[in-house]
Amino acid sequence: MIEYTSECDLLFCSEFIVWNVPWLQGAIDIYQQILEKGDDPEAITNLAIAFKKTTEYQAALPWFAKAVTLESAKPEVFYYYGQALQHSGSCEEAKIYYDQYLKLRPYDLRREQLENPCQELEKIADKAEDSYYVVKGLPINGPFDDLGPA
Repeated sequence: MIEYTSECDLLFCSEFIVWNVPWLQGAIDIYQQILEKGDDPEAITNLAIAFKKTTEYQAALPWFAKAVTLESAKPEVFYYYGQALQHSGSCEEAKIYYDQYLKLRPYDLRREQLENPCQELEKIADKAEDSYYVVKGLPINGPFDDLGPA
């Protein structure tokens, strides 16, 4: 059983995260209300992660910038910050945070990709160009053909 130690834990517990975007949007609103009252390290970190998980990378960047300076910053925060930077087009800056993550987690299986994020981005783009398919209708099918269980 998970013990909840603060207001933030009830919203976004790192041991059990539901990747439900509407739920995360509600959590974002609540974290912003918490941060209006004052800085809370957990709220800062969780708000950054919630923005990232809802693909709002530009909104996540300033919160990750604060989160990585916290004493309580976990290695995953550096990794997530690197991802947000990479998705925002700053792969050189992402490399800095991936390197910090790899210092804390030296045996991560993604090491090769994280050490060269710009090259990895190019590989993904190259694969995407080769991944297009053209779907054409067959001449034996007409507008009145139906697919379904027999």
